Amino acid sequence: MTKRLFSLLEVMIAVFILALAGSVIGIRLGKALDEKQFQSAVDRLYSELESSRRLALNMQADWSVVLEKQNDLILLYRTCPEVTKSFAVQWKASCSLRWNHEPIDKIAFLFSSTGKMEPAGLLEIVGSGHTVSWSFPGRFAITEGSDGAVRRPE
Repeated sequence: MTKRLFSLLEVMIAVFILALAGSVIGIRLGKALDEKQFQSAVDRLYSELESSRRLALNMQADWSVVLEKQNDLILLYRTCPEVTKSFAVQWKASCSLRWNHEPIDKIAFLFSSTGKMEPAGLLEIVGSGHTVSWSFPGRFAITEGSDGAVRRPE
């Protein structure tokens, strides 16, 4: 009884199959990471804008928010001249911004103490293969219910 060894051709085919499977997994993993980073940036931006709206309502003071896109960073500056407070946050995001379908690098919003928001328009966050659109002030508008309570925006 003799031991049968693998031939060079069989080993090369096995290595090729493993390399092919690894590259397919790597490509899919890269796409999934891009999608997660994009969704994370969108969620963070929404959270920061919603926070600004709530600050304006709770403090009964107008808050100015400047949103700026620089390379792979989103910068958000929040200021309240009435109480001389300001905040600045930044996070990594591989996306671009559009206002009313026009590319932008910077835009300023005003959240008033009455719940109003300016300017009105459509903000689009565009990533690789994904676009999220928010109507302003509709996305952050507040309405009162029949019981007088303020409802959370949809």
